Formats: sequence, structure tokens, C-alpha cells
Amino acid sequence: MGLGSRIQLCLEARRWSQSDLVRNVAGLDRSNLSALIRRDAKRSAYAGEIARVLGCEPSWLLTGEGKQWRNEMIEEADGHYSLADADKPPSDDCLLQRLLALFNQLPSHEKQSVVDHAEQRLQVCEQVLQDMLLIKGLQVVSKKDSAD
Repeated sequence: MGLGSRIQLCLEARRWSQSDLVRNVAGLDRSNLSALIRRDAKRSAYAGEIARVLGCEPSWLLTGEGKQWRNEMIEEADGHYSLADADKPPSDDCLLQRLLALFNQLPSHEKQSVVDHAEQRLQVCEQVLQDMLLIKGLQVVSKKDSAD
């Protein structure tokens, strides 16, 4: 099994089409990806970016060795299985990459709706924080006030 087969496995596990992957990997086009998978290529200049977008370990994607997914709950070492860092939350960078990949899949008319919703949620959170500080008797100074 080569790189192409492992890419196909990840696509199936994520329930993504080749088009989904192409949309999220800059410079990769559908014909290149299709040939990579069909020929079960051993390497590709896009392998690192493909691994990042799919959320799999680059070393596994290239060699088939080690753990497949970056956030696997179970690790294998010397034939023994143990829990990986299950309690460790994904890094902000990882979450940002996942969020951007999902956002890029949205139709353009939905993107503005997502931005509007996020801005509204941020305003609500800021208001709740201000209210809590006032209840505690602390003075609330907004960014605008402190700039003056």
C-alpha cells in the first residue's frame, strides 16, 4: 500500500470526496490527486499539506507506520496499546486549521452568516464578562475608554 492508497483511506474515513481535498490543498488539482491515488504513488510534494488537511500523521501517510490520526485515543508501542493524550485538548492551531477547512467548504452565501453568528456570540460573551465584573464590584474599562 502506497501514499495514494493511504490518502484514499483517509478520504473514506472522513467521508470526503477528492474534490473536498482539492478545495483545501492549495495548488493541488483534481487530475493530480486522481493520478496520485490511481497509481498509488509513493511520494508527492503535496503529502505534508494533504496530511495536515486530512488530520493524519504525515509519517503514517508517507510510510504507513505509526499512528494514522493526529488525535488518536489509542497508541501502539512495541505491541502494547495504551491511551494517548486523550485529555489533552487539540491545539489552537489544530482547531483553527479544522475551522478554516470547514469554513472553506461552505457556499459563499453561508460564509457571511457564520461570521455574523461568531461576532454576535463574541458580543454576548463580552457582555456576560462585563456583567460578572460589575457584580463583583470591579470597574469595567472598555478598549475604547482605555485608548482615550
